Amino acid sequence: AGSCIAAAVDARWYNFHNTYGYGVLYYRLANSIESLILNTGSLDQNNKEKKEERIHFSLTLISFLSLFGLSILIAHATFDEMKLRLFAILIINASFFNTDIWTTYVFRAHPDLLLSVLTGLFIYTLYKSKYEKNIGLYYLSAFFAAAALSSKQTFIIFLPGIIFIEIPPIQKERVVRLINYFLVFSVSYFFIGFPQNFRIDQNVSFLLRATNLFYPPTLESFTQWWLLLFEQSYIPLIAIIILYLLFGKSK
Repeated sequence: AGSCIAAAVDARWYNFHNTYGYGVLYYRLANSIESLILNTGSLDQNNKEKKEERIHFSLTLISFLSLFGLSILIAHATFDEMKLRLFAILIINASFFNTDIWTTYVFRAHPDLLLSVLTGLFIYTLYKSKYEKNIGLYYLSAFFAAAALSSKQTFIIFLPGIIFIEIPPIQKERVVRLINYFLVFSVSYFFIGFPQNFRIDQNVSFLLRATNLFYPPTLESFTQWWLLLFEQSYIPLIAIIILYLLFGKSK
């Protein structure tokens, strides 16, 4: 938490702040929110301590709102009626807070919950764009993809999937649309993270050193990942399935 607070203190929208691999968005949002908070604190605190306290609050606020936003997104995608959506938001959010790892990441300064809601928005808008043939939602998903990658670089594993969604079949119209998609994604990514996101070499270097993404999977690692996924998601998943079976969309 201390390193995240230290990074967010200097994370303005126009500078470098040494958060390679973890992106810029989480810290820059926290810095912007901190500037809107009244200068409060005990009399024996100096200005630096007060600022760090406000930054920590801003980081946890982003995480809380991200988790709440994820509940809203799931409820909106699953139910038609507003009263059912409101009820589902309460139940789904409660299920998240009954899972230790989700609660921990609310109060721990870490960008994972912001990444989760942005990834959810990316998947939802991309799906809706294909289902409704809405080109605006299609390019909006590119913006959410850029924001997610600007929150944490591990989002990069989702990007190749976009190619396989659009192609095959190989057609000129599809290829042009895919090029435009990655153009919108690139412009959004460099705009959100200017100038730090231009240091692609630093981000790639961090991923190579700090993660196992580029090592081939083993049976043990595959099993561990599935066990971890089950441990972190079974309570919310059970709640969502029950709600859907009782009140879900009919079509």
